[in-house]
Amino acid sequence: ADPASIRPGQHIRRAGENARAGERIVRADTPLSPAAIAALAHAGVVEPVVRRRVRVAVVATGDELVDASASPALTQLRDANGCAVAALFAQRPWIEGVQTARAPDDFDAICDALALALERADCVVTTGGVSMGEHDYVPPAAARLGARTIAHRLAVKPGKPFFAARFEKEEPPRLLLGLPGNPVSALATARRIALPALAAMAGAPGAGPEATVQLEAPVQLHPSLARLLLVQRRGTAAAELTPSRGSGDVVALGRSDGFVEVAPGAAGAGPFPFYSFGG
Repeated sequence: ADPASIRPGQHIRRAGENARAGERIVRADTPLSPAAIAALAHAGVVEPVVRRRVRVAVVATGDELVDASASPALTQLRDANGCAVAALFAQRPWIEGVQTARAPDDFDAICDALALALERADCVVTTGGVSMGEHDYVPPAAARLGARTIAHRLAVKPGKPFFAARFEKEEPPRLLLGLPGNPVSALATARRIALPALAAMAGAPGAGPEATVQLEAPVQLHPSLARLLLVQRRGTAAAELTPSRGSGDVVALGRSDGFVEVAPGAAGAGPFPFYSFGG
């Protein structure tokens, strides 16, 4: 080395040069990643105050549902909702191992399933049983168990029957989120509504859209409904609508990367917020 190029104090790390005394190192809503743990350990914070992960139970309802490994009869369907919603939640490090169960379209059976799930979970997420049909028992079952209804029926398509209730007598209070039974509706509302609600419970960063994208073809205006439209990504800032036969089209769901949200009264090609089904 050229001695003339060496300056006094060069390549010396001084105490406190990375942060001043009292300066915040890690934000309160930061998941403890390896990087955050390194910074805390370096500062001697060996017992940080943390929130525990949110415990979630998923209960799929419906007489027609059978296990995904079963051979369904003509009047039955394999349970895609329970698997999909549990997989969506399991991607998040601030959600504890997701428990799954099924319940038939029977009032007492749904009451029992919800009561059992509430014993183990901070939030119970159901699929099906929240519309206006004769056998849609989730809202009355929640009322029987003492829940206060927060919302029922939203101006969104798909997902209009969405239901939410709060068990305020529990300590701490528990949350029930009732997703519609059609698979596209169930997974889209799980991503758009349930996941941000769970993030708020966990004190985690908001689970908002991953990107803003421009569609390759324009969409028509709907004056009163927000729309969640399945899309396939085309690069980082573009997307193409996924051909679909409606909210029961599981094949279209499987071909999509997520959906865009089109606000009421909006039309054209965007840009629109994009929500991914991936992690």
